[in-house]
Amino acid sequence: MVKMDRNLNLEEIETDAFMGIEFFKYQTLFQKIIFIGGFAVGLFLMLFFDFYLNVSTNIAMILMLPPIGCGVLLGCNYNRDLTFFKFLLLKYTRPVTRITNKKESDLEQIYKNLNKLEQETESQQNSKEEFEKKKKRLYKTLIIFFAVLFGGVIVLYFVANNVKNDDTVIHHTAYIYQTETQI
Repeated sequence: MVKMDRNLNLEEIETDAFMGIEFFKYQTLFQKIIFIGGFAVGLFLMLFFDFYLNVSTNIAMILMLPPIGCGVLLGCNYNRDLTFFKFLLLKYTRPVTRITNKKESDLEQIYKNLNKLEQETESQQNSKEEFEKKKKRLYKTLIIFFAVLFGGVIVLYFVANNVKNDDTVIHHTAYIYQTETQI
């Protein structure tokens, strides 16, 4: 019998990453439920629209993407502390200003830098308020988007149920009576 000796360091094995994928590291149970649930809802919607409501496959695939996107945005992590959604929120709202320090011995230059820092702290406070406003706007936009999407799904459902089959179409027929003529 052949034996294989392996030098494995258990600290190097990523047991936290789901299927070894980097973005699944550090997932909480809630994030795993959101991720798997997003894919399950997306798949269910596609099958439901395609087979039960007889909606076009292309439309069914388009309607499948929002739940999957939400599952990825809220269920996957960019790093240990950030989900993709929080990362994108921070990236596009830019709540933090970067401060670079240089070594300088001139006192006047230090006072100028101090004034700049004071102005930057004031602007940071203002940017925090703006960030909160943008965050509220983003939440409102997402709520409106999902409400419109849900309304569209309901409208598609009722439209699909109200489409008449060819069996219910009434065909008008006319009879032509042939009269006998004598010659």
